[in-house]
Amino acid sequence: MNRLAARAATFPVLFCLFPLLLSACATTSSPEGSAQGSAQDRSEIYLDLGIAYLRQGQPRQALRKLEKARSLNDEDARVYNGLALTYQELGFDDKAEEAFEEAIDIAPEDPQVRNNYGAFLAGLGAYDRARDQFEVALADPLYSSPENAYYNLAWLAKRKGEPDRAEGMLRTALRLRSDYPAARLALAQLLREQGEPEKARKALGKLLDQHPEHLQGHLEAGELARQLGNREQSVKHFERVLELAPDSGAAEKARTNLERMGAVDAQALRP
Repeated sequence: MNRLAARAATFPVLFCLFPLLLSACATTSSPEGSAQGSAQDRSEIYLDLGIAYLRQGQPRQALRKLEKARSLNDEDARVYNGLALTYQELGFDDKAEEAFEEAIDIAPEDPQVRNNYGAFLAGLGAYDRARDQFEVALADPLYSSPENAYYNLAWLAKRKGEPDRAEGMLRTALRLRSDYPAARLALAQLLREQGEPEKARKALGKLLDQHPEHLQGHLEAGELARQLGNREQSVKHFERVLELAPDSGAAEKARTNLERMGAVDAQALRP
């Protein structure tokens, strides 16, 4: 969801969650074929379809299904949450905020809605309001993914020039979920910016142990190795970026670094 938040330096974007799909076979069900079912049942099928389209990067199709879901059941916070995320994708921030507020009116304690709304507000620069939403989400002891709210609070702390607080939030997120690549990468970037390259190197090492094909992890590791004077490791990581995604923006950065290092003939690096 690229529109969900701005960036703070190289810190990864905020983390939002799509509503969970309601059933494994949701996208194969036909709401028109469920005329015998209740309006609520048919609304859930349209909700599933809408979220599936949103996950597939088809927000206009998603919007049609979610609006139909709302017409059948306008008391379901999940529908408004889905509508809010869809409006964000389409660039209708006013409508997105209205939908989030509707979702909160229906389910004021829902931590997923609160986290998503916080990410939306942070993307608009409303940092204090965003923090309030994340903290409400974390107040729910049954929140199934609190690491995402801690990650987002770290993003806010970094944005506000509070690196120690950001580091603390990231480490909390990683204690809750050790296999959290976005948080591991953000921690490495933060440590590097704070002048702790060895700690950053260890964080990246763990990230790449867990996710050997993590594109941004290899790019960051290459840049850090270059900073530390380890040319061999730097070249290795940059070349891995080119292998994984030769046409990506990360690959372009890797090529530029390799050219500057004189690692290989510049022309040979071009696709």
